[in-house]
Amino acid sequence: MHEKACILVVDDEESQRKTLSLILKKKGYQLESAGTGAEALEKARGNTINIALLDIKLPDMDGVDLIGPLRLINPGIAIIMVTGFASVENAIRSMKAGASGYLLKPVNVEELLITVRDLLERQDLVREKHQAEKTIRHTLEEKEVLLKEIHHRVKNNLASIIALINLQAASLKDPAMVSILRDLETRILSMALVHESLCRTKDLTRIDFASYTEDLTRHLLQVYGKSGSIQCNINMGAITLPIDIATPCGLVMNEIVSNSLKYAFPDTFSCKDQRREPCTIALNMQHEGCDYLLQIVDNGIGIPERKDGTNSHELGFFLIKLIIERQLHGSLEINTSGGTAYSIRFTEPEIKETEY
Repeated sequence: MHEKACILVVDDEESQRKTLSLILKKKGYQLESAGTGAEALEKARGNTINIALLDIKLPDMDGVDLIGPLRLINPGIAIIMVTGFASVENAIRSMKAGASGYLLKPVNVEELLITVRDLLERQDLVREKHQAEKTIRHTLEEKEVLLKEIHHRVKNNLASIIALINLQAASLKDPAMVSILRDLETRILSMALVHESLCRTKDLTRIDFASYTEDLTRHLLQVYGKSGSIQCNINMGAITLPIDIATPCGLVMNEIVSNSLKYAFPDTFSCKDQRREPCTIALNMQHEGCDYLLQIVDNGIGIPERKDGTNSHELGFFLIKLIIERQLHGSLEINTSGGTAYSIRFTEPEIKETEY
């Protein structure tokens, strides 16, 4: 029973108001009554009304015209039209105006109580739904804050590792060891940038991959001292990737771009002098549905070979192939005619709905 529910009875006949009020009071409801439309609006402003019983014929206005003003005062109010003039037209007008029920005089007590009970239960369900939605929103906001904090801390921890690597590299005199540490630094950096991107976005499930690629290539150009001599052209549109795809993609891009910066444009080779074009690395990504194609192309000298006929930089190529096969579950094609072109194809796994 909804003992706290308040019902407003609006009827110009005092006997009708008293009869309906008595019936509803016996069931534990709180009652307010009014004989005119103006009085009904006044009662609604001073009380929290759950249900209004409106007579269609009132001295100062049409009862149907009273529905709108009552809803402006209390958007959640339920309206039951009560009339002694049964007509299809009145019923249609009432429902179009927002009435939830339509009763004929003399009012059937059982029908009245059932209608009131059903409307109150419906209001309870709406309130519970709104409260549940509010709780869910609050919980999601808390989790978003927590996830952002986690990504922020991971980013900071990775930044600390990079700083330690830089300190170690500065203390070494062996160029080969310094080069190894630089490569390690860029690999960690590619992962740190994923978490940094997630700290900046509202969507904690996906990152703007074009923006991520711009950050990564800018850092790589700085690390290898190529900012003024090599251009990185990025064409990816508005592609976003989930973290479990963005991280391995970032590692693959890091290895390929690092290799190009280190080996594709040696000091003795000048794109501008030999080809009359700037030294460039192009990074393009296209997708159709969940199928992606990542292309990284440079116009350098191509992949150098050793005297024994094997490609150099085995670790970098091993990592590239391993990440593409094991983490992206994709394929790799390399074209060395006129520079080096990498084509990586992979598919983003579809999210399956949980079965209950």
